[in-house]
Amino acid sequence: MMRIKDIRREPVAVISDDLTGANEIGLVLAEHLKSNLVLNRTDSTAGLDPFIEDYAGVVVNLNTRDCSGHKAKRLISRTLQNNPKLRNRLIYKKIDSTLRGNLIEELEALLDDNLADVIFFVPASPQMQRFTVGGYHLVGNEPIAHTDYAGGLAVAGTSYLPDMIGRRPKYKVRSIGLSHLAAGFQSVGQLTMDFYQEGCRILICDACSQHDLWVIRDVILKSPLKILPVG
Repeated sequence: MMRIKDIRREPVAVISDDLTGANEIGLVLAEHLKSNLVLNRTDSTAGLDPFIEDYAGVVVNLNTRDCSGHKAKRLISRTLQNNPKLRNRLIYKKIDSTLRGNLIEELEALLDDNLADVIFFVPASPQMQRFTVGGYHLVGNEPIAHTDYAGGLAVAGTSYLPDMIGRRPKYKVRSIGLSHLAAGFQSVGQLTMDFYQEGCRILICDACSQHDLWVIRDVILKSPLKILPVG
């Protein structure tokens, strides 16, 4: 159960799939006055607990974007198992906004470890012209599979995230559309609870504006469910 009163006071743990993204998050944490440490790893390891106690933000880059899906899943699982204090923080999983990497395996690792009741999968970054509308991920006005980024997609040939993320049946996937986001966080929160009670564990969130991301943020912080953001 989250119900965070003041996110500025909460310690944060971030798991990244590449060093550029890890450094981006470290900068964001610093801008919000959180002392933070970026750790660049190529294997799962114990021994992070001293850092966890000394820093308000700990960003662990596991370099999983370009490795095999099996290895990516193993690295995340072992890192969480070997460093239990990570679990007591607000956790954020950093991915690439152009959908490179081992997305399905990394989501499965987080849920297999019971790290959250529900994952919010939010790859949109409106300031970078990355939008998700109707479940389709766009770069500018084009579905990402029709752009120069198509060759790097985690699942080739599709821009439709429910097909991309839901192609393996281990965890049920549903979508939260712009109409629910426009209705506000209470509407999205109720929909999230309904989906969770149906057995859904991964929710793909539309987003095409900063306002949409604020609504998603409010649901994550105020829901009685433990929601882990991936984006």
